[in-house]
Amino acid sequence: MPRSARLDIEGSYYHLICRGQRKNPLFFSSKDRQKYFEMFNEILEEHDLAVHVYCLMTNHVHLLVRRNKIHLHNFMKRLNTRYAMYFNHKYNVAGHVFQNRYKSMIVLDESYLMHLVKYIHMNPVKAKICDEPSEYEYSSASYYESNKEENISGLRSLPVFRSTEDYLEFMAAGPDEFPTFKDSIGNEIAYINFDKRQEGREKGKYIEKRREIEKTQEKCNILFKENGYDLKVLKSMKNFGENRKTLRNAFLLLLKEGISRAGIARLMEVNRSTVGRILKSEE
Repeated sequence: MPRSARLDIEGSYYHLICRGQRKNPLFFSSKDRQKYFEMFNEILEEHDLAVHVYCLMTNHVHLLVRRNKIHLHNFMKRLNTRYAMYFNHKYNVAGHVFQNRYKSMIVLDESYLMHLVKYIHMNPVKAKICDEPSEYEYSSASYYESNKEENISGLRSLPVFRSTEDYLEFMAAGPDEFPTFKDSIGNEIAYINFDKRQEGREKGKYIEKRREIEKTQEKCNILFKENGYDLKVLKSMKNFGENRKTLRNAFLLLLKEGISRAGIARLMEVNRSTVGRILKSEE
């Protein structure tokens, strides 16, 4: 069954969840958690992801982030892959460490955004690991209460909490009731008015791949024009007889300019093996 496409939209908040395979532990020690933070910070340096809330439980991770220019999957795939390699090597096991791909839920409602902070920070309390959220060493609760943070570099408070007092007042108010994951989009009106057929509905990697292909085709067209080739004519030649020399020269031109064989195949609408045969043919 094909995976459903994610909503991966610039400027939006997301609640991300990563679970251990079959609910197995992701972290057996404080060293495991510190290694996760270390990898997190290293990868974060190369991305513009804004991290606002986090909590590392034994068999799952909660993150509340704001997606900026770079797609979420770029960050999460690198992080989960690196940690899984570390985990399997350290514990001499093989196979999946994480249960399926990470969950990604867009947040459109400010009230829900605030309650997510409570939901995430209360995880260790509800699991009876500690009495107060700020006592838990592996969450952002202490940062919100005292601005102390040593785990994730660049952690920033959500704008909805203008001060520590705002956060503490919110955490202390009302019953500890939280929306379910099914409500993660926010309120019903926000969901109905949300344009779910926009570009961000596609998986981020497909959006980037399409843009990469478009740039490659534009570059190829310019190169061909500068060197007296016509793309439509070349496409009509395919790989027949006396046309191979012309095609080979055109392909070599593209290769010298950094266009891959896969890129040439997409441009010419042929498979890669055809491109390979033409390049191997003698002049």
